[in-house]
Amino acid sequence: MFTSFMGIGGVTLVSFITGPLVQNGRDRQLIASAPGNATLERHLGHNYPMLMWWFGGLPVSSPGYEAAYLIMCYWLVLMYICTNVPDAYYVGLINYISAQLRLLHVALRQIAHPDPDDTLAEKLAHTYQLAVKGGSPHKDGAQDASRDSVYARLVECIRFHQEIIKCVDEMESLLSLTVLIQFFTSTLVICLTAITVINTEAAYLPTYAAYLATMFYQLFIYCWYGGEVYLESESLQFSAYSCNWPYTDARFRKTLKICLARMQRPISLTACKFYKLSRETFLLLLNGSYSYFTLLLQMNQKND
Repeated sequence: MFTSFMGIGGVTLVSFITGPLVQNGRDRQLIASAPGNATLERHLGHNYPMLMWWFGGLPVSSPGYEAAYLIMCYWLVLMYICTNVPDAYYVGLINYISAQLRLLHVALRQIAHPDPDDTLAEKLAHTYQLAVKGGSPHKDGAQDASRDSVYARLVECIRFHQEIIKCVDEMESLLSLTVLIQFFTSTLVICLTAITVINTEAAYLPTYAAYLATMFYQLFIYCWYGGEVYLESESLQFSAYSCNWPYTDARFRKTLKICLARMQRPISLTACKFYKLSRETFLLLLNGSYSYFTLLLQMNQKND
């Protein structure tokens, strides 16, 4: 996922940098085919990677044009690093939390499973309601030790769950506002880029299409892995219930009830409590981008 995300961003970066160079070659052919034509545009053959405000206007003569072009390429590389790398890092942290929840699933299922030597005897006693009479003190002491060990494993899983909850709370306090800004800006950028794709020249279509795919992917990875955390947390109840609790004592079952009550509230990452990171949120954001897109498109058509 990280490689594909960085790869799409890299394709977009290369398209922005090399696209104007290809267009410059086509413009030079046009200029050569019509020498002395005064109606040709001033910037023909001097295209830039992106639109940028420049004091006095963007230069079109050497060496000012080449210097401005290199400055824009430098800023594009910085933008690529400053946007894609933090996103990949944040999503890596979210995926780490999801992995910890998967480990908790495994630990919960294995809490109260008996040792292989005692499995057959306990199954027979439970199925046929057989009671073991005259147990030796050594056997009784071993059973007490086993119950304490099972209860200790449950307490360890509860503490592990609490640490995951604490980690999610700390992570949300750090990333919540950043993710909210990311959602709003990406939704707006997707809308404006789609408008640009409709009105732009054919030579720039691959560049803007790659940029649009990058924006889609940027929203997708947050919502996908945030949804994974929610789904893994939501299914913790089933793993805890599958821990072979009928063979445990009253103390274990009472503690397990409290644990199940807490697990009824799944862990989720949000964007300042406005959006929950989930796959449904991704569809909601795309729907919002499409609504803004259709609104701007209708406004442009009325103006035309």
